[in-house]
Amino acid sequence: MANATRAITPERQTSGPLMRLTAAPINRNLQDVHKAARDANSTQTYIDRVRNYIPLEVIAFFIFCNAMIDNGEAPQLLWSGSASPDDFVAVATVLVSLVGVVIYVKTAAERADTGTWKLHAVVSCLAFLVWAYAIGAEALPVLGIPQVPSVSGLLLGTFTLFSGLVVPVRKDDAAGAGGEGAAD
Repeated sequence: MANATRAITPERQTSGPLMRLTAAPINRNLQDVHKAARDANSTQTYIDRVRNYIPLEVIAFFIFCNAMIDNGEAPQLLWSGSASPDDFVAVATVLVSLVGVVIYVKTAAERADTGTWKLHAVVSCLAFLVWAYAIGAEALPVLGIPQVPSVSGLLLGTFTLFSGLVVPVRKDDAAGAGGEGAAD
């Protein structure tokens, strides 16, 4: 299911915050950006991180389930007591997709041995929710959330712009980093 190359690769440090913000290199030739970043001992570029935050398999599941929902009748608010089975399926699709995002990210991080799946899962869940709002998920009217195209565009553009700046940091143990644990 998960591809190890799709995990966000953390930076290593012995202390400090769990993440850092980084600036994206500005270069017209994308191949040069990738080569320069890898030559500078950076494991992933800004564009790699943006691409890896998007859970493609979950998006495919969501599109499939969201398309099955018959939106012929006006949706009822979930808590009104008169919601239809399609209304429940719409909300369940979002919830199952969020669980899928976490499972997908955790599996990819374990296969890549990054050790920083929690931050990746949070950002990926936010990415999914922003994307689901932008495409007009059928669960929105059921939950009483209006879908406004200008807000959708702003959220999607802003999240895409800034999500690649988030770089998870993997804290090395002091014993492992200093080599002191080898004597034990």
